[in-house]
Amino acid sequence: MKKVLFIIFILSVTVFSNGYFEANEDILENQFELKYPIISDGVTQINNIDYDVTISPNKAFLEIEIESVFGDANWSKINKQALETVLLELVTDIRTEVNNPTLSVTVFIKLDREVGSDKILLNKTY
Repeated sequence: MKKVLFIIFILSVTVFSNGYFEANEDILENQFELKYPIISDGVTQINNIDYDVTISPNKAFLEIEIESVFGDANWSKINKQALETVLLELVTDIRTEVNNPTLSVTVFIKLDREVGSDKILLNKTY
């Protein structure tokens, strides 16, 4: 009987902890869409951005999808150092939301083309 109660307890903790992270993921995605509807280096802008956040207890993933019909949506023109500053802000927001300043966050930037195949533009872990 004790084993059964223990297993039920472990399962319920797992279910509730996953729900906690899902709520944080939704909050972050909405926050990013409001705070960063475009990514800009001051000269070049990247529009049509969609954010997807996945959080686990020891790792987080941020996928930034740039939607484009043709071309690279100004990816080749944007200043990558200015982009790095924006990415660090996003990573800091994720770590702050889950209250873990050392959380490993992997950022993927993906070009989501309507015509042609998708392309991974950046894959970096902070």
